[in-house]
Amino acid sequence: MILPTQTFVFRKIHLISIVSISLKEATITRWVRKYKDEGTRGLLEVKQAPGNIPLISGSDLESLKKRL
Repeated sequence: MILPTQTFVFRKIHLISIVSISLKEATITRWVRKYKDEGTRGLLEVKQAPGNIPLISGSDLESLKKRL
C-alpha cells in the first residue's frame, strides 16, 4: 500500500529530476512506475535492443579488423 506521504515524495523526486537533468516527463514517469512495480532491481535491469543483423561476420569480420 502506498501512503499519501510516499506519493508526495515520489512527485517531489519526479519534479526535481525533470528540472535538474532535463528529461522528458514520460521518461521519469516510466522510471517511477518501474520502481514502484519492481524496486531497484527493475531499474538496474539492462535491456538490449535487437538491432540490425551484421552484414559482415565471422572470419570476414576478423580479416577486415586486421586490415583496418
